[in-house]
Amino acid sequence: MDPLQAEAMQWFVRLQGEPEDQGLHAKFNAWIRSDVRHQEAFAEVERLWDVSLEAPATRQAYQRYTRRQFLRKAAITGGVGLAVTSSLIYLADRFPFAQYRTGTGERRSIDLPDGSSVELSTRTALSAAFNGQERRIHLHEGEAYFSVERDSLARPFVVESRAGEATALGTEFSVATMKDAARLSVTEHTVRVTSGHSQSEVTAGQTVQYGNGRQGKIMPLLPSVLAWRSGRLEFIATPLGEAVHALDQWRTGKTVLADGKLALLPLTMLIDLSRISEGIQGLPSILPVRTVEITPLLTVIYSA
Repeated sequence: MDPLQAEAMQWFVRLQGEPEDQGLHAKFNAWIRSDVRHQEAFAEVERLWDVSLEAPATRQAYQRYTRRQFLRKAAITGGVGLAVTSSLIYLADRFPFAQYRTGTGERRSIDLPDGSSVELSTRTALSAAFNGQERRIHLHEGEAYFSVERDSLARPFVVESRAGEATALGTEFSVATMKDAARLSVTEHTVRVTSGHSQSEVTAGQTVQYGNGRQGKIMPLLPSVLAWRSGRLEFIATPLGEAVHALDQWRTGKTVLADGKLALLPLTMLIDLSRISEGIQGLPSILPVRTVEITPLLTVIYSA
């Protein structure tokens, strides 16, 4: 999260934890009146909190903690405890008109009208728009692996995301969306990537990132990139910050690094997708860290 969002979350935690502290309320009123961006950031925190209250995982947590206890425990993390609600936003329909979707930790296989098949990874939403001229997939978010059938009408098979387009010249490939980009991974034949005015062809065993009208360097495809299709995640000397982000995509909750330096620790680990939380709790056996579960929805990793 950015510093302003973190500050707004800290105010929310403190106000909910100490609702009768008049001095605190006076300081908060001065803060929120000082900048319209403060008002917008705080309103977003309140919206995320309201969304989280509707999530089944949050309701389960409330069976264990009261509202005040939950917030007090969140405050232990230094004011960023409510970052958990940013992950719970996925439980609301971000793309209510998507034809196909998966929730957190879910995988799904679907058959398309032309006989092609798609494997959806966690937190994925996509729609198909087939007509007489083309077969177009709108990948709203997440990652999907495509096995494309040859078309009797010779219609191109195009996967569109906000980062650009991937047009199948072969049969099997994956497209994964990221914050400002997408990643193409090809396992069979060739896929043409178009982002802005840049275009290239990526062949089997290669991967590339693209977005904002640019493309990165085409790199060899590592088996770990698509390990999720086999029900696991693989990390080989992966920076802990990247690994934690990947792990959080597969579970309902948030993992926070208490010290930014921890993000650089190299992690080598294989984790079963059905045991993600156990994998996080097992990090101290591999790295010089300790994990603390603040609530069922928030885990903090500290230096050992």
